[in-house]
Amino acid sequence: MRFCSKCGKLYDENVGTCSCRKQERKSYKRDSFYDSIRWKKLSNFIKVRDYCMDRLAMYLVRSNHPQEENEDASVYKELRDYVIDIYGNVRYSDKLICHHIVPRNEDYGKQYDMNNLIMVNFFVHEFIHFLYEHGRKEKVQQILRNAVNAHLP
Repeated sequence: MRFCSKCGKLYDENVGTCSCRKQERKSYKRDSFYDSIRWKKLSNFIKVRDYCMDRLAMYLVRSNHPQEENEDASVYKELRDYVIDIYGNVRYSDKLICHHIVPRNEDYGKQYDMNNLIMVNFFVHEFIHFLYEHGRKEKVQQILRNAVNAHLP
């Protein structure tokens, strides 16, 4: 047994390193993807494709939601109500994020797929992940795919 020189926790030498060091390595691996030249070029291309705007918000403003009251319609309405405030304005953020519709940890083959990427603002990105974690993942992903494939002027 040894004490970690970084956090001071006791860990087993036979296991390798302390858990804080393992987390540090994971974050480095994540950052190396987002710092790669290939990712930077692709995310800039997605910004241009999506008109340097929140493509999801444009899709939700311009499309008609499903008329029938089912679970898909409720997820669509919940997402639209979050993106668009009660005055009809889109929730605004200076920070735009290139979001993976199918997360990288689920399918590494789609991490550079242009049909799997959509430009959203920071607040909407956080809300999408909230919906993912609360069991609405497939329905939100379908709405995002529709937004990517929609022909917006």
